[in-house]
Formats: sequence, structure tokens, C-alpha cells
Amino acid sequence: MPTLEIKPTIDFYNDHVRRYARLSKKTKVDDFVDNDPSKIGWSSSLKAHLERGIELKFHESAMRDSLYRPFSRKQLYFDNRLNHRVGIFPDAFPKPNSKNLLLAVTDAGARSPFSVLAADCIVDLHLAASADTFQCFPQFTYSEDGKERRDNITPKALTLFQIFYDDNGITRADIFHYVYALLHHPAYRTRYAENLKRELPRIPFVGVVGRVAPRAPLPAKKGGLVDDDGAHGVTRPTFFPLAAVEKMQGDAKPDHNPKASAKLFHAFAAAGKKLADLHVNYESAKEFPLKRQENKAVKLDWRVEAMKLSKDKASLFYNDFLTLSGIPAEVFDYHLGNRSGLEWVIDQYRVTKDDNGNITSDPNRLDDEQYIVRLLGQVITVSLETVKVVKLLPALGTSASVGS
Repeated sequence: MPTLEIKPTIDFYNDHVRRYARLSKKTKVDDFVDNDPSKIGWSSSLKAHLERGIELKFHESAMRDSLYRPFSRKQLYFDNRLNHRVGIFPDAFPKPNSKNLLLAVTDAGARSPFSVLAADCIVDLHLAASADTFQCFPQFTYSEDGKERRDNITPKALTLFQIFYDDNGITRADIFHYVYALLHHPAYRTRYAENLKRELPRIPFVGVVGRVAPRAPLPAKKGGLVDDDGAHGVTRPTFFPLAAVEKMQGDAKPDHNPKASAKLFHAFAAAGKKLADLHVNYESAKEFPLKRQENKAVKLDWRVEAMKLSKDKASLFYNDFLTLSGIPAEVFDYHLGNRSGLEWVIDQYRVTKDDNGNITSDPNRLDDEQYIVRLLGQVITVSLETVKVVKLLPALGTSASVGS
């Protein structure tokens, strides 16, 4: 919420505190407060602060960037009294300049398809589905003063990965990015589809099964990977549970090939890093060259009211002045919840009004009039690159995990 909008809200709340304190006979807070949604949104915790007589002060340092919806940043006034249930964010971003990366994943029990998105700022609870919630897992947590930073990949987790892959060079950052790539993998989402409906994601190891080579080599798939063919004794890489590490103790022979599996791990980690860079730095992506069809009968105008896709989704009506065409069909293969990344931008970057016709949200930028048209091209690029990276991830078997 921008500075100019939050100050009247704080004044409105403080006025309630003072008037409530002056009451000779206390009444229920619910009966006392003014519920005008244009002035304030009363949460149960904010009402409790009102009852206790706690006044608020505006702090410039509370102004933060936030990711409200995919590829839709908004200014947020971050205050543990005005914000209801702030969760992990005070530890992940204690200061405006705190650097962090987090993975926002669909929470258990969601009705929309599983999705995950990396972000470098505070994320809205309903990031990619208004009816579902998201949980965030930051790479780091900080001390309250922001001076001490702790890595959330525990020493035990690091050790387990290094043991399974027989690679002491694996870092915590590698594991973080490995997880991000794994959560995008179609085989992972298929294999664990039922689990993802009931619980938060569990992270298996991916590895190459240590089996004897076949008598006659099978034709390799694109990328050098081989189809699972139990009859020939060859398997494509698959999922391994935590128990697989126990097979590597003492003289026990593991079920997988650690050296080949380590190459697989690093391929996932590199892909996850690329995906995170794409999704976090989307505003720096190269703009996809859409064809611009300008209506010469209308004055040049970059202002958006409400954009709309054509029926075949190949063109976008931007406004009366401009139509953008040449949208590749592959763009819509990148989904976050029930929408593609591009459709989230179309949905969020529009003017909204209340029942009285007053503007409640206007995404147009006076200081950067072409921001939205540029963003459309950038999100198209990000979507195409995401689809490409996911397609190039090593193929994995969707059968039951080895040893599970």
C-alpha cells in the first residue's frame, strides 16, 4: 500500500483508539468500529490492538516491495499490527535491504493445480489462487536486527545430499536450486500428484539406478536419456527416498550409481538456478517482439483499462489504440495455478472500481507509461524460457521410487 494511502488508514485507526478509550461504558469492538472498506480492513488482531489502546505510527522503513500475484509487484506497508499473521516474513526480510530468495508453493488441500514460484520479496498468501493459500520457504532467515543470516538448508540435509551423491562439493545453494527444478518437473508432479493434494511437497533424491547394462543398447531419447525398459535391465533416472542413504553405509552396495546420479543432481541445480533467475528478475528479461497494430484513428495512448485476449489467444487487445499479435502458443504451457503467467498479467494489470464507480486500483505508471506493454513482452519471454528449461530437464521415470 503506497505511503499516501496508508497514512489516512493509520489516522483512522488511531482516531478509533482514542474514541474507544474515552467511552464511559465499554461496548463490543465489533459494534464500535466503522467497517468502511475504503478506509480500513479490520482483522481480529487489529481489533485486539484497538481494545488494548495501542496507537500506530507511520514508519518509512515499513514500505516494502511485495509480490501480490505472479509478475505483479505492489508496494506494501509491512507492520505486524496492520498485517494480519505475518508468518515467516519478519525473519526472512527484517529490513528493507535484506537479501533473500524464497520458494512459494501451493499449500496442502488446494483446489487449484500445484504450483511454485521463486521470489525475492514478501509474497501474498493467495499468490496464484484466490481460494487457495501458499506457503513460503526462504533460503535464509535473519536475526531481528538483520545482521546475522542463517541458511535454512540444515547441516544434516547438506550431509545427506553429499552422502547420497558421493559429492562433497554440493552446496546449500545447489540444494535450494535443485528443489526448485524438481518441483517443476512433470514426472515429479505426476508421481506425487495425490500427495501434493494432501500435504506440502516432500523432496526425494533423483538418481540413476545401478543396474547392469543391457546386452543390446537401446535407442537413446533426445538428450541422451534412455526409456525405462525393465525387460532389458535399463531404467531412466528415478526417485529415491531418504532410506537410500542407509544403503551407502559401511560396505553396503547402493541401489543407485552415485557418480552418474551426481551429474543428474547438478543438472537439476543448474536448471533450478536458471528458473529462479528468470522468475525473480522478470522485469529485466528481454522483451519478446510482438507485432504492434496501431489504430491511426485514435491518439497514441499507453494507458490500460482492461486487456483482452483474442479467442485463439494469438493476439491481445491492449487498448483502443494498440493491439499486440504474434503471441506464441507455447506461452500458455507455463501455468501458475489455473492461469498461465501471461494471463496473470492480463488479469492484474487493469483498472478496478468499487460499486460507486471510484477507482480502487490503477496499474498505469505516470513515470513509465510503457511499463505494462513492455512487461507483457518480458513475461512472454520468461514463459517461453521456463517451458524450454523444464523440457530440457533430465527425464525421470514415474513409476514407484526405488526402495519406497
